[in-house]
Amino acid sequence: MRTIIAFLLLLLLGACSEIPRPQNLVSEDEMASIFVDYALYDNAPMLGQRTDMEGVSKFILDKYHVTGEQYLESYKYYLAHQKIDDIVKRAKEKLYKLDPKLKKYIEEKETPLEKLDVKEKK
Repeated sequence: MRTIIAFLLLLLLGACSEIPRPQNLVSEDEMASIFVDYALYDNAPMLGQRTDMEGVSKFILDKYHVTGEQYLESYKYYLAHQKIDDIVKRAKEKLYKLDPKLKKYIEEKETPLEKLDVKEKK
């Protein structure tokens, strides 16, 4: 059973990596900037502000002259080519430049896998 699951996962991963480069690919740096803006605006409701997240998404994408389809296709491409982690790291660095105190806060909120109490089922 595990062999079949492993085979299917490898097949799926192989299929994902064949996603062609979108014609209007959003650059990695621009994706990181978009992630930063989403992170900042995502916390607006916590401040007691009523926020239309659909409007916020449109505002952010318009700010970078990116369509929703362009963003989604770029996201899928970077995800399939295992570049999302690098883009998230860039986004974090951009956030840290905005407010150095965020580094400590984010590191405290992130949970390393070793700390999770997840046991493999046999």
